[in-house]
Amino acid sequence: MESLAAGGGTERPTAALHRNPAVTPRSSAASAGGSDRRPLLSQEGANVTFVENGRASAGLDGPYGAEGFVRQAVAPLPSFDGRRPMCGVWLVASEPAGMCIREDEGAVTTDDACFIPHFILD
Repeated sequence: MESLAAGGGTERPTAALHRNPAVTPRSSAASAGGSDRRPLLSQEGANVTFVENGRASAGLDGPYGAEGFVRQAVAPLPSFDGRRPMCGVWLVASEPAGMCIREDEGAVTTDDACFIPHFILD
């Protein structure tokens, strides 16, 4: 692990943490030209920083990051009438239990996003 000058905290190798191909090791995400740096534990977009061509852009402040960070390749959400929808899914014992659609105006979905919950009936 290495200490990062911008934002502090440590960045952990993602290969041991994620099997999701969207989460990539630092070198792969950086070479693609765009990534985001996010804490292993956080919520509502806190402490997410976008990195493009090696330069960090404005992110959202928050209390997270002491547990380390990962880099994730950026896949921008599409904009519909100025809002960017994102789906969240809850699993209980590996079975779908609920989902939500959250819409926000910014690139990061925050706690001010419009929230539409759904639940799944058997």
